[in-house]
Amino acid sequence: MKSFTIIGAGVTGLSLGITLLNHGHSVVILESQASPGGSCRAELKFGEKALVDLGAAIMPMLFTSKFFRENGILEDVEFARPDIVFSQLSTTQRNRHFARHRLPDDSHAVRVLRWTMKYGLRIHDVEGLLARNFARLALFPHRLMITSAGCVLLGILAKVPNRDRALVLGLHRHVPSKNIVLSSCASFLMGLVGVQMGWPIPIGGSGQITDSLTARFKQLGGELRLGHRVETLHQIESDALILAGGSQLVERILGRSERGNFGAEIVKTDFLLSGPIPWKDACLKVSSTIHLGDALPGSDSEWGVICCPSEFDSSRAPEGYVVWAYKRLIGSPKFQTIEDEIEVHAPGFKSLIIASETTRADDFRKWNEAIDGGDILDGAFQWRMLLDAIHPGARTRRRDPEFRQPTYIIGSQTFPGPGIHGIAGGNFGRWLSLRSK
Repeated sequence: MKSFTIIGAGVTGLSLGITLLNHGHSVVILESQASPGGSCRAELKFGEKALVDLGAAIMPMLFTSKFFRENGILEDVEFARPDIVFSQLSTTQRNRHFARHRLPDDSHAVRVLRWTMKYGLRIHDVEGLLARNFARLALFPHRLMITSAGCVLLGILAKVPNRDRALVLGLHRHVPSKNIVLSSCASFLMGLVGVQMGWPIPIGGSGQITDSLTARFKQLGGELRLGHRVETLHQIESDALILAGGSQLVERILGRSERGNFGAEIVKTDFLLSGPIPWKDACLKVSSTIHLGDALPGSDSEWGVICCPSEFDSSRAPEGYVVWAYKRLIGSPKFQTIEDEIEVHAPGFKSLIIASETTRADDFRKWNEAIDGGDILDGAFQWRMLLDAIHPGARTRRRDPEFRQPTYIIGSQTFPGPGIHGIAGGNFGRWLSLRSK
């Protein structure tokens, strides 16, 4: 048995700690905040009248997580799975809806999706890929080749005008990258999961997932120290250290950047309404997420994402209606723009606002050090993530005279990237346990 110290009690840090405990090791997690979870938290706002997710509220890759399934997290938390995975609001074309078990009417983009889903990777193949089970892919290499071709075609269709371009743009909203091929690969996997399983919304807020992870970690004998800010690694006694608190933590302690390209600058606005949003399009009321804007996320244009959790979870605001919206800003930020855009598609929206609270780009760090300048994903998607898939310890800081023990880095830039799924922590924990034998 070896002892490990993990710095950062987000979903990645907790999942890594649980995996190491399952393999018989001793684990201590140090967290600078007063509560664990990182971006996977919710708190009462507006005079404690509404429960609002601080960060993530939609978990597209949740049901593909081998770690969550094997550790009972999916059984501990109740989820709503709206029939419509996402809707794309367009100012130049008609609205498009991406539904569970049902695709929109025929177009070039939809034909590519249907063809790829029929002959390419199945959902269990995706789960194996994310869990680094490459042997299964070796048995069906044609599926991987077909899926790769489909991703490239989706990237091309996102670049050229076509009547279903909005569908492709909606998939790209959650994977900002200036590399259209990489963005298409990641967004296709999210779309495949959405069609088969939906994009879940946790009942009672995203904090329910953190509570389940924390309880599991303590049940296995792990030690969680909250309010413990680490300034140097020299005083920590353990066989190995793992930095799981984001690129800002790495820069502060190790003096080097792990983020690479800066992602999108985001402003988040939470609303408490007196009633549901009066959408012109009734389908929007049963959509997990609603996307605004006709531009690619990697382009220099504004775009937004809206979620209405109260539509599926009445506990969020018993006497009101909770809505949150992200807005990607370019140039001088105009913090009320998102309200004007919603008003266009839902006349009367502004009259329903009881209260609102805006989290500007520099305000995110007050509750999560990993979010710098509104970059909620802690960097854009990059090819080097695939290196972690092949060899999770490839970017390890080896033994150094400056430190007494090996120090590892894991976070949003670790395969398969940011999100609430625990996959990176589970994969890295299994690899580290094998290495420690």
